[in-house]
Amino acid sequence: MLAERVVSTSLPVCRVCWMQAEANKRREAELQKLRRDLEEAHAQNETQVSALRKKQQDTINEMSEQLEALQKMKQKYDIFTNTVLLPKYALTLTT
Repeated sequence: MLAERVVSTSLPVCRVCWMQAEANKRREAELQKLRRDLEEAHAQNETQVSALRKKQQDTINEMSEQLEALQKMKQKYDIFTNTVLLPKYALTLTT
């Protein structure tokens, strides 16, 4: 009789333990999936950041080239102004 009571009372406890263990397994599997998803999202984010950095650097390089070209054009214009236009303008003022 005592043995029957122990068995009958321990069955629900074992079933509860088993159900908790199964729930824990499901949670652990879901947690692993979430971790994989997070790592994948992080990798994609790093790829996007890298692409944006490269695009930014390319744009900076292009703008630097344009600035250098404009500075050269300004320098040529200043030389032209000082050597051709100013003497010509000075001659028209003196005459």
